[in-house]
Amino acid sequence: MSHLSQRVGGRFAGHAWWILKQAMTESNLPLPEGPVSPLLAALRSQVGAGETTFERVFEVEGQRHLAAVVMEADENCRVSLLSDVPGELVLHWGVAQRSPHEWLLPPESMRGTGTSVWQNQAAQTPF
Repeated sequence: MSHLSQRVGGRFAGHAWWILKQAMTESNLPLPEGPVSPLLAALRSQVGAGETTFERVFEVEGQRHLAAVVMEADENCRVSLLSDVPGELVLHWGVAQRSPHEWLLPPESMRGTGTSVWQNQAAQTPF
């Protein structure tokens, strides 16, 4: 399984969970129901205790899954992802400052180990 946990802080923190939630809503994916998936349970155990503001399991290519958990603490958000897709994965991401529809290159202080810049518009983080 592939796992990524990334801190999003400062003025971007308030939008991080909302953008993830909005993307899920706009894709017309059904909301999760019933028992917690094993992937989400595994991610919850890895991220530990804290206030969860968003969690979801996304279907990937109809056969695999990506679990996402967003936790807030003070002025920061932590976005954690866990997938059962085999092999290495890359998260292509950006941040929003004023509008959830913005796509900005995250400041260097927010980029995790191994993150590269793509066309000076987005970050790509392996996990």
